[in-house]
Amino acid sequence: MQFLIPIIIGLVAGGITLFILISQLRTVKKQHAAAEYVNQGSMKLNIKVDHYLARNVEREPIQRQSPQQK
Repeated sequence: MQFLIPIIIGLVAGGITLFILISQLRTVKKQHAAAEYVNQGSMKLNIKVDHYLARNVEREPIQRQSPQQK
């Protein structure tokens, strides 16, 4: 019986913490476009450069009919 009380206290404290964290996650509303996530005038980009970390090139030959196979 002595070990049951700390377990119950821990479960209650964990449940309260879990409830608080889950309630904070539900404040976001679904948006249909990416532009709706950015506040007007809050994001300014000065440099237009893409930095690629990896390069993957796949090449396939174009299949063409030779002049003899008409």
